[in-house]
Amino acid sequence: MKKHKKILASLMALSCLTTAMPQLTAPVYAQEIVYDSFEINYDGWHGTDTSIELTAVDNGGFDSSRGMKVTGRTSTEDGAASSKGLYLFGGVDYDYSMQVLSEKDTTFKLTLKYIDEETDEVTVVTLDEKKVKGGKWAELTGDYKAPENTYEYELTLTNDNTDDFIFDDVKVTADKSAAIAAAAPYGKGLKDEFADYFRVGNILNGSTVNNSAIKGIMLKDHNAIECENETKPDATIVQSGSTDTNVKVTLNRCAAILDFCAKNNIAFRGHTLVWHSQTPEWFFKQGFNNNNGYVNSYTMDQRMESYIKNMFNAYATQYPSVNLYAYDVCNEVIYDGTANNGGLRPTNGTNGQNGSSAWVRVYGNNSFVEKAFTYARKYAPKGCKLYYNDYNEFARDKKNCIKNTILVPLHNKGLLDGMGMQSHIDCSAYNSWGSTQEYLAAMDDYLSLGIDVQVTELDISRDGYKYTDQQQAEKYKAIFQHCVDVNKSGKYKGKVTLVQVWGPNDNNSWVGKTGNLPLLYDGNNQPKTAYNYITSIIPDSQWGDGSKFNGGAEVKPIEPNQYGWYFNCGFEGSTDDFSGRGSAKVASSNTTAFVGNSSLYVSGRESAWNGATYTLSPRAFQPGNEYSFSAIVKYTEGDATDKFHFTMQYDDASGTTNYTKIATETVKKGEWTQLANTNFKIPSDASNMQIYVETDSSTTSFYVDEVIGAVAGTGIKGPEKTNNDPDPYQPSGNTYPTNIRVNYSAQYHQIQFTWSPVQNAQNYGIAVYLAGKWRIQTQSISGSTTSFVTPKNLTPGMSYKVAIAAKVNGTWDVNNAIKNAVIVTVI
Repeated sequence: MKKHKKILASLMALSCLTTAMPQLTAPVYAQEIVYDSFEINYDGWHGTDTSIELTAVDNGGFDSSRGMKVTGRTSTEDGAASSKGLYLFGGVDYDYSMQVLSEKDTTFKLTLKYIDEETDEVTVVTLDEKKVKGGKWAELTGDYKAPENTYEYELTLTNDNTDDFIFDDVKVTADKSAAIAAAAPYGKGLKDEFADYFRVGNILNGSTVNNSAIKGIMLKDHNAIECENETKPDATIVQSGSTDTNVKVTLNRCAAILDFCAKNNIAFRGHTLVWHSQTPEWFFKQGFNNNNGYVNSYTMDQRMESYIKNMFNAYATQYPSVNLYAYDVCNEVIYDGTANNGGLRPTNGTNGQNGSSAWVRVYGNNSFVEKAFTYARKYAPKGCKLYYNDYNEFARDKKNCIKNTILVPLHNKGLLDGMGMQSHIDCSAYNSWGSTQEYLAAMDDYLSLGIDVQVTELDISRDGYKYTDQQQAEKYKAIFQHCVDVNKSGKYKGKVTLVQVWGPNDNNSWVGKTGNLPLLYDGNNQPKTAYNYITSIIPDSQWGDGSKFNGGAEVKPIEPNQYGWYFNCGFEGSTDDFSGRGSAKVASSNTTAFVGNSSLYVSGRESAWNGATYTLSPRAFQPGNEYSFSAIVKYTEGDATDKFHFTMQYDDASGTTNYTKIATETVKKGEWTQLANTNFKIPSDASNMQIYVETDSSTTSFYVDEVIGAVAGTGIKGPEKTNNDPDPYQPSGNTYPTNIRVNYSAQYHQIQFTWSPVQNAQNYGIAVYLAGKWRIQTQSISGSTTSFVTPKNLTPGMSYKVAIAAKVNGTWDVNNAIKNAVIVTVI
């Protein structure tokens, strides 16, 4: 959104350039490592304390976009913070910038904190400290190279008073070559091997989330992530300000992890809502005070429902693009020692100590479990599956108690989707506690109930070197192999939906005793024998793309209705989740309508790109597939005709924001006109997808009605066209190349561009956007040619924004060439 406006500001610069460009083979320029725009998610930012609130404000950000407002500050040290440890490296010189705004004159300070890996010494440096004028946006900037062998890289923004303030457009850039040198190659891994069977997950915590070396493991092997501790009750319930009917929550400790999932399209698994451990004792006490008595079950019902409701609302508000695909509603309810007596935990200690449960103390039994699942089912997003999770789940008595008191009754009531097998086991194969034989038999027993099974916390300990590396590898392989076999055939087909390892490497495992070494990577992030055994299960030729998981019993996608429509926005009394872009305001209006009584009125536009936007659900609209889109538009003031665009905005695999036209029409004033494309293909690497309606150059207010997304090929009825209406798709009307196609040569590291011919074209020209300016590569391509091939041996990994213009009747149509520019990355 914001980039689009800035690109337009460079239009005249290109038309003035007449000199030859530098060769495409030799540029060194800045790469955006971090860009937090807050247009969809909170991008990993949170308050420096749970009392500090961050709120995304539509039209309140820089350039009238969405910005982040900071409120509730009581000290000048209070502010906003975000750890960027998964994106930044020591020894690399980064440029930092952000936009800030305060109603009053104030001095803002932007700092960076990093930690030495060996000494744990914490260093905080000031990147910029600047006095800014009240009511005016200002930019904070700084450049800094942290020492090698450091981590964390937490940005913090404060000012010299306690007033509210807004910030936006946080950017971290680096020299492209330095960034590439620091980043690890990811390639294919476990997520791709088992793409047709189940997700492969792992965990991050407050330490590993700041380790950029671990990022490589996550991106290579995993398409699901869970927090080790950061979404448990003690990390998310806020004591101050909570009431019996409104329990305050925070996502501060998991913000960086959610941001990582959002930016990399990795599914997120929630853990956990109700647990006897790591839940503050005061949560069960009157007045939320440890010194008071316990509340009654009625009050606890209210608190539990409010907590669960507010947690799901926080995810939806702060990270709507994250695929929250599963959640552990209740964790470890059944007590090992009393499995034959209802499984009740003891109540003779503080909550969590020696297995004691304040939940049982308040309720007197395990009736809170059904209530928790009832509330979770009520407030969880559609498609989020709900699980009961436990350890020693393979032990006969405990297993039977779990089945009989939780799984069967709650599944029959439609409240529970599956069982989470924690799977903390050793390397034994037969006739011992947690042996391979006993464990896999328990898995089949759970599957026999007709529910899903997820392996949620898998680690296989060598038990102080009691077992060999080979024995560990054999057990890991046996478990993965069994899960594959279950999903390939038999009556439990597709019911194992996740195999999740509990830690990225042996140095980051809760099983910390010397000689346990329970995970797939050693302390130096090198794959172990167990990893290699697992990768031998599926032949290489059958590996898929784990980033587009569609196997197992995956959450069902949104299904089209009887007309083939995934959504239909008619704006009858609401905006139907549409919002304004830039300065635009949107509202339901009964002034005019194409169908029904109302339409969406779009006003307050200061630029052509300021229009109406709608976020597409990835559960309905899959990258790489074709869909039918339609919108009906009308305007009543201004010129006799106006050109409208129906456009998609998306982030590509590198995180760069792109724009592609779905449909374009010339609209007559006062007449409803359809913008439609029955076979629009979403780019294969797209994420954070939005569709929006904008004009070509005017800022007139307009109306939108009947916006529909449907199955490819679905014809959607619009206004009748007269014979005199121009057809905007006729090539003869274009003065710029369209249908630009790109072919890549991995062998020669070069790129070929082809395009549809422009009638009467004298020449074609190529320009590249570098260092903030459009630079001409060539202006002498013959008008009879519709292709261009770059020189060989371009630098792999380099990205370029390329515009192709045509010279017709002595004039270059520069504006439209830039609007239709494409972004390419050398392979």
